Amino acid sequence: RVIELYLTGEGAGLERVEGYEAVSLREAGRTTTGHRLSYVAREERYDVHGTPVRIVDGCRESTGRTLAFYKSVDRISIDGQQVSRTRTKSGSGCADPQSPEGQAPGR
Repeated sequence: RVIELYLTGEGAGLERVEGYEAVSLREAGRTTTGHRLSYVAREERYDVHGTPVRIVDGCRESTGRTLAFYKSVDRISIDGQQVSRTRTKSGSGCADPQSPEGQAPGR
């Protein structure tokens, strides 16, 4: 495993992080795994690549080929890059997102 830290020009802060070979990100109750991770501090954005990228959030698991996570707005985007389907599955104890009780109010 390799982790590279890139500091700002003044060396006072973090500009970005690059991780290679079996990376794992644990944050806010979620675990994301893949082959390569890039973090851009200015945008608070994590990009994860892998075959597959996997994110586990409680009893839900999603997979794809790439993942972008924007920490400041808590938004996740998973893409299959037209090669594979993205997939989300729920474990026991999770509400089905397609059922009325699994959907947000107003839907």
